[in-house]
Amino acid sequence: MHRVIVWSIFSISLIYVSIMLIINLPKSIEEQGGYINSHDILGILTVVGLSIFTIWRAVSNWRGIKNSERDGAIATNLGNQKYESGEFKGAINEYDKAILLNSDDIEAYMKRGMSKCQLGDYNGGLDDLNNAIKLYPGYAYAYLNRGHIKAKMGYLKESEKDYKHAIELDPKLKRLIE
Repeated sequence: MHRVIVWSIFSISLIYVSIMLIINLPKSIEEQGGYINSHDILGILTVVGLSIFTIWRAVSNWRGIKNSERDGAIATNLGNQKYESGEFKGAINEYDKAILLNSDDIEAYMKRGMSKCQLGDYNGGLDDLNNAIKLYPGYAYAYLNRGHIKAKMGYLKESEKDYKHAIELDPKLKRLIE
């Protein structure tokens, strides 16, 4: 999303410069005795061309973001189906795609972490759950699942902290922990 904003700001800036150059063109011609300097024309054409290009890039990035988020959601759903059917390697592949398409997909990080845990990759699972928590610190299920992984790794005090924090965020989770 930030690329769209950057390209949009850049486009607006270039459009402003183009307008200012065009407005000041008669003054420049007058100062040069009625003749237009080839450098002035080249400068105006360059700025106008860059303006058109940056507008095109902003629109392209905007469309790309919408498509990548949709495709990321599809990959996450496919990953969820594979996770539910016990196909953890296939689920990880789908979550990998989802994260590539939308790096803010908290569910994909969390479920990929749990899939890795199911396959015995506790450190990889822990990394993914840490990423999910970094993206959304208020996501109680991420703390709950990170607590499960830490417990499996033998980090009982750390898992207790995660469980307590999960319950603070969502008291209904207490029944899942006891």
